Amino acid sequence: AWGWPFRHDYLVRRADFDAIRQGNWNIYVIERRKQPYVPDLAGADLAGADLAGADLAHANLRRANLAGADLAGANLRMANLAGANLNRANVSGAYLRQADLAGANLRMANLAQSILLSANLRGADLTGANLTGADLRGVDLSQVVLSPAQLAGVHLNYTVVPSPVDEPAAVLGV
Repeated sequence: AWGWPFRHDYLVRRADFDAIRQGNWNIYVIERRKQPYVPDLAGADLAGADLAGADLAHANLRRANLAGADLAGANLRMANLAGANLNRANVSGAYLRQADLAGANLRMANLAQSILLSANLRGADLTGANLTGADLRGVDLSQVVLSPAQLAGVHLNYTVVPSPVDEPAAVLGV
């Protein structure tokens, strides 16, 4: 049941995504969903945007500025967020399965309760991020900057963690 905050069975017109990229937030719901639309917001300045609950599955957000944005509960499945700036963004409860977050800036981001199954976090900076209760199964954390990050209750099955780890139970909250 993912969808835009307006209603799940509606879609925003492509021209409106172009308006968003230019900073115009007057978007209107205009048509019933017929087939999936994959927004191309590469390099867009979406700092502080309210995208809570948005359906951005497969979206191209490469190098987008999402600093301070609210993406709580958003569907970002298989989205391209490589090199994106998510500094201090609220991504809590978001669905990021197989999302590409390579080289993303996630400093101080709130990723609590997010699902990051098999996501690509290679080279991402999670310094100070809140990952409490996040699902990181199948994620390779060996090239991720984690310290200090809140990792209590994180699901780590099949996850590659940095080595050597001093006191893993204390660091990973397990």
